[in-house]
Amino acid sequence: MSCCGQKRTTLKEYYNSKTSNKTQQSAETQKFLTFKYIGKSMLELTGSVSGKTYQFSAKKSLVKIPEYDASSMFGEPLLKKV
Repeated sequence: MSCCGQKRTTLKEYYNSKTSNKTQQSAETQKFLTFKYIGKSMLELTGSVSGKTYQFSAKKSLVKIPEYDASSMFGEPLLKKV
């Protein structure tokens, strides 16, 4: 049975093969999902495909995340998809 790290690596490799060109597309052609942060302190999450760090705070509660990185946001209970 695989551990979480191996599953994460497999998922990342799958998305990298599917989205390698998407990360190079312009902002007009990429699909984004908007997440609202309902916490009171600061939160940083790393995109599952790009490895980019996304920052959330009470002042910056709405953040647009590229569709290919959004899977890592769904597990955070303080984030709600808008």
